[in-house]
Amino acid sequence: MRLAVGLIGCGPWGRNILRDLITLDAEVFVCDVSAEHRSAALAAGCTAVYENPEDLPEVAGIVVATATSTHAAMLDRIVARGVPAFVEKPMCNDLDAAVGLVAAWGDRLFVMDKWRYHGGITLLGELARSGRLGDIIGLKTTRLGSRNSHPDVDGAWILAPHDLSIAAEILGTVAPLISAVGHVEHGDRVQSAVALMGAIGAPWHVMDVSNNFPGHRREVVVLGSTASATLPGSESDHVEVHDHSGTERIAFTAEQPLLAELRCFLGYLTGGPAPITNAREGAITVRRIAEIRQHILDRQSPASMEQRN
Repeated sequence: MRLAVGLIGCGPWGRNILRDLITLDAEVFVCDVSAEHRSAALAAGCTAVYENPEDLPEVAGIVVATATSTHAAMLDRIVARGVPAFVEKPMCNDLDAAVGLVAAWGDRLFVMDKWRYHGGITLLGELARSGRLGDIIGLKTTRLGSRNSHPDVDGAWILAPHDLSIAAEILGTVAPLISAVGHVEHGDRVQSAVALMGAIGAPWHVMDVSNNFPGHRREVVVLGSTASATLPGSESDHVEVHDHSGTERIAFTAEQPLLAELRCFLGYLTGGPAPITNAREGAITVRRIAEIRQHILDRQSPASMEQRN
């Protein structure tokens, strides 16, 4: 018997999720407020469609892929079902709501941090922990693009979750914020951010994200005391280890991370290991992004600018 799964939200990205769930032989029941999206979901092979999440039939778990600003409200509507949920990153865009979700869901809620399933990030984490790079000094992540296709939230909420999850996978933690600068549009939309995070005696993390870059760039660099390791791009099939003797290319399996994380979730629903990012970790990401945004917005205030001058 095929595993029954609910999918709430079947827009452009949700259709990718539907495709991969069907590839993994799940029976998918789709909920979306858009009649156009429901029609597209049926054409793509889902079993049935619904307008309201309350109308979904009995399922083993639910994937939530609605707009970021609706995540918390949608999760509140389905928590009483008692089944696990896998929500797209970030878990939500409000810290108080994130804390509430942790309390309400306990260990049944997980976040779709797909970069933690990327073969290159997994390999960088293994290299960092193995001692191959020496003592880990820091991490530099770069995520630059030219647009934000999510009008409900700004670039910081869309881009930063990826790089914070990369830090969690490679360094084992999301470090405290030290400082941040950025570019703000329309009063409070942080579209670019450079943040420095770290703690005494621990590796630092410099995160550079932007929706204002004329092109597309993704890079992750782990700096160690004896060598560094670089993932040169999201589509790369290797990492480069640089030391005084030269450069070594190490290949990895380049499976699509979305497929890998959905396979993990379906496996969990049938008794396998849990997805990597739980709700408590998801709330830490929300907290850090909120802090970064507030730090940048505070620097834009007239009083702050006058003080700097």
